[in-house]
Amino acid sequence: MKFKKVFLPFAVLFLFAGICAGHAAAQNSLTLTAVGNGEKVRLKLGGKSKAIELEGTQIGNFTAGGEPPHRFTTLLSVRRENSLYLVAKFVSGATLTGSGTLCGGDHPETLLLIETDKKLRLKNVQTEIFASCVYNGAGRYVQGKMQVTKSKVSILFDEGRKKYTLIFDADEAGKGLQLISR
Repeated sequence: MKFKKVFLPFAVLFLFAGICAGHAAAQNSLTLTAVGNGEKVRLKLGGKSKAIELEGTQIGNFTAGGEPPHRFTTLLSVRRENSLYLVAKFVSGATLTGSGTLCGGDHPETLLLIETDKKLRLKNVQTEIFASCVYNGAGRYVQGKMQVTKSKVSILFDEGRKKYTLIFDADEAGKGLQLISR
């Protein structure tokens, strides 16, 4: 009986500490949601939130693989020094439509990197199309599965006879998205 009286408060305390730690981790993670058809995104960090227009941004290089709507999936969110990095994949609407078009209409997949400071001020935006049946006339075709870990995203793809690895490595976050010929 004495064991239950002593154990129960400690179990509740450890459970509460675990919940608080998970909440604190979420407070430090940058998250992204699409606004409208995805021409804008909303970044969130803890209680802060900011809408950012991706198309036409003067910071970095944003190129959508196709027309809106853009559908985003967050793959990785990390903090390095004074920067927050978010890597997401997004699928765009078809630039070409109709049954007579190449591939029946292309729905390009693009890797997106957003770098901000802790006040959500945009520092850099990068994109790279990794899957498209019409890209550069040869298309880009993913080989194998996308690899996502706590600190790295890696995609292998072919463009005609050329072979590439598209990578973001949090340990080399300052390099941004890296397109490496293999």
